[in-house]
Amino acid sequence: MIANYKVELSHEIEARKAKLLARKAAHDAKKAGKR
Repeated sequence: MIANYKVELSHEIEARKAKLLARKAAHDAKKAGKR
């Protein structure tokens, strides 16, 4: 059960990281478009 929990946690962290990266990419794209 604990091993399963760790897998879930790592998936959660990866998903959060991906979301942050996507948000940053969108923000950078917006900045580049204004120039």
